[in-house]
Order: sequence, then C-alpha cells, then structure tokens
Amino acid sequence: MIRRAAIALVACAALLVAGCGGGGGGANDDLASLAPADASVYLESVIRPEGGQKDAIESLASRVGGIQDPGGAILSRLNAVLAQTGSDISYEKDIEPWLGQRAAIFFQSFQGSPPPFAAAGAAVGVSAVCSRVMSSFEIVQ
Repeated sequence: MIRRAAIALVACAALLVAGCGGGGGGANDDLASLAPADASVYLESVIRPEGGQKDAIESLASRVGGIQDPGGAILSRLNAVLAQTGSDISYEKDIEPWLGQRAAIFFQSFQGSPPPFAAAGAAVGVSAVCSRVMSSFEIVQ
C-alpha cells in the first residue's frame, strides 16, 4: 500500500509541475520546453480542433486517407490498444478529463526500433485530480 501511495504521489507531483508550466513564454512554450534542444523532430498540435481548423483537418483526412471522422478513428484505436493491456482504462474516463488544448511529440533520433521519443500533453485540473487520487490512498507507516 505504501508503494502505491508513493507512486501516486510522485505521479501527481510530476503532473503538477508539468501542468503549471514554465516561466516567461506563452502557454505554447511550455510543451516545447520539455523537449531537448537537440531533438531531431518536434511536433506540436491542437488536440481538439474547432471551427475552420476542424473542418480543414476532416476534409484533408477524407480526401487523402478516406477517413470521414479522424478524431473518432484515433479514439477507437486508442481505446482498442488500452483494452489490449487488460486494464480498465479508457480515453473518455481516464484521459479526456485531464487533457488541455495541445499535445507534442519529439524524436531524439531516428536510430533504434522504436526510435527514442517522448510525448507530452497540456493538463487541466491536475491539482484537483491529484487531490482525489491521494485521498483514496491510506498511508500506513
């Protein structure tokens, strides 16, 4: 029990740091600051586009890939992968409530299989969620 509480505490602390962001730049600079300066590729995007941007993405996905609902296709695949792990995790229940507006991925190099990479997303409501997580653990000394 102590080990699980310690893991939850460390995870929440890391999320709080990531959720609070850094210093002087705008909100979009926070994700970029997590990637090393010498990363081979850094990509950042809006997670849930709206309006004209959403229409443009859906139009491109339809014309190029024959995908009518790219967001639905991504979520369907994500939930399928999560189900394969045997855990009780779903996008709608466990991921969506935490997501902010932007996400990023970087590749350190293109060597290896898979190559070294990391992904990050802006988080919302992290302190409230961590409070609920930590209150669900009984810390035994």
